[in-house]
Amino acid sequence: MTSLVLIPWAGTAWGAGSRFASRTPLPLSPEGRTQAGAWGDALAARELAALYSSREQTSVETAEYVVARSEAKHRLTDELRELDYGLWEGLTEAELHERFPRLGKRWLNDPGSVSLPEGDTVVAAAERVAAMLRQITRKHGNETVGAIVAPAVLALGRCALEDVPIRRLRDFTATEPVWYELDLVDRKTPAVADA
Repeated sequence: MTSLVLIPWAGTAWGAGSRFASRTPLPLSPEGRTQAGAWGDALAARELAALYSSREQTSVETAEYVVARSEAKHRLTDELRELDYGLWEGLTEAELHERFPRLGKRWLNDPGSVSLPEGDTVVAAAERVAAMLRQITRKHGNETVGAIVAPAVLALGRCALEDVPIRRLRDFTATEPVWYELDLVDRKTPAVADA
């Protein structure tokens, strides 16, 4: 049995304003540092074997707070990077709907059908995240392991782990760590459900 915890990015100034953020380096806000420290304290008793994160500043800083309170080995991977929002970078949802009304409507109703202008396709990002979660769970058979993940990556990971279509992406966001107990014998490893 593998215990996997998906840990959201701790708070930033843009996160408080609900802006799309992927490529922009964002430090943790004071509230975000407190939040990450609290998660680290809560996870310390769980004896994390490893903690994975992307190289994005917010991800690395969140991981540093968690690792400082545990003995987990911090491992960087580009496969957990946030969805590249392209021209949406820095926009709020209201600005998105104003500037890209048709795509904004599709983003709300069927995110799996969206190719972000000058950014990622949601399906390709979902496949990347599911593959990385498969790799992590296989590598850490009977251990407890964590992954610091950005908002869209967390939702994509939850969809893969729960075998839910990515059109329901918006239903699977989270602002607190989410735990999964994965029995790799009885349960298939994460896959991307049909969009």
